Amino acid sequence: MVPPPHGLQHHSLSAHRYCRSDVLYVTRSVAMAKQALNYTHYDLKVQRAGTRIEITLSAVANVRLMTDVNFTRYTETLKHQFFGGAARKSPLRMTIPETAHWHLVIDTEGHHGLAESSVRVIESAGQPRFQPAS
Repeated sequence: MVPPPHGLQHHSLSAHRYCRSDVLYVTRSVAMAKQALNYTHYDLKVQRAGTRIEITLSAVANVRLMTDVNFTRYTETLKHQFFGGAARKSPLRMTIPETAHWHLVIDTEGHHGLAESSVRVIESAGQPRFQPAS
């Protein structure tokens, strides 16, 4: 089981769900119907674990934070995993759970229209600190 992102609590449900007052975080495998995808994509490149991002939305939307492999699967409408869920308040903040190449997708599957959105890194994770050997 994937541990919950920092500051979130695990709830025992059918999918791995992590709740916070402004967004429902979900890490799960999702099989998507073969249909045209309508989404906004942000390539976050390689981000270190602990980096914080802030997402601003103009309407209720699904926020999906995915690794590079899962983003490719998402665009091919294959089963994929993500952190995120339905964001009902803006702005919202997320913490990158592990060092990897990350993509953020905003879509309105199950909602109306396409939300305007923006994303920015608000706090980069520091470089690892090494202590000299004694």
